Amino acid sequence: MIEDYSFHGRKHIKRDYYNKTYSNPYFKAKQKFGQKFNTKLYIEVLTAIFLIYLIVYSALFKVKTVEVRGTDMISPEEIRALVNNDINRWKLFIFPGKNLLFINTGKIKNEISAKYSLNKLEITKGWQKLSVALEEKAAYLIVDNGRSYYFLDANGTITKELSANDLNKYKGKFPELSLIKVLKVNDQPISGRYVSYILELDQALKSAGIKVKGYESGGVDQVTVLTEPGWKAHFNINNPVSRSMENLLLVLNKKLAGKKFEYVDLRFGDRVTYFPE
Repeated sequence: MIEDYSFHGRKHIKRDYYNKTYSNPYFKAKQKFGQKFNTKLYIEVLTAIFLIYLIVYSALFKVKTVEVRGTDMISPEEIRALVNNDINRWKLFIFPGKNLLFINTGKIKNEISAKYSLNKLEITKGWQKLSVALEEKAAYLIVDNGRSYYFLDANGTITKELSANDLNKYKGKFPELSLIKVLKVNDQPISGRYVSYILELDQALKSAGIKVKGYESGGVDQVTVLTEPGWKAHFNINNPVSRSMENLLLVLNKKLAGKKFEYVDLRFGDRVTYFPE
């Protein structure tokens, strides 16, 4: 029996063609138009955008309150204004300064310390809040350098520059020293010993009924008292206040009573001079 294999071949070719397993250079494969939509990637991108907005730009991490504690002679509003001036700026033009993540507490500390000399300064971040806790240095003198007024602490260090409101509030409540010199916060224009001497002298003059208008620095160890009647008294801080006051009162009561004079010089111990004699 003779087999006709041509039929089987045609069936095989037909089957391969319909099963897409037959390779024929004259039949081109159908092109795929477009790719399948990646839902997972789309969701991940949207989630990332939402998280960036939530963390960086929403009000969730935004500072709404600046709390200031521990102020006495420094106005809380002055501290708050310094803080707000920093956090209200945009960082790198795209990041909001009020966001807790971008607030540089060290930079704010430096800005506050440049304007006020403090015993302690702490800045902490809280939920939508920035807390500033400070401890002021006690003021003992007011210094006038001809341009501005400043508070001095017990060591003779400038603790702050006085505003117009400060002057209205504190002028006359502290001894006032005139010192013609360029000054800034944290400078130490006089020594702690000089401060102590003026405080002791001021109390002694008031106890003696002498009305003081102010003080002038005469150098490292000399101070001049300006009185309201118009005369001056020159003191040396190396001489005891008690001894200098005894000599001053002696001259005022014995030799200058009822007379007009310009000054009394008490810088050289018991050798007291006055003008005019």
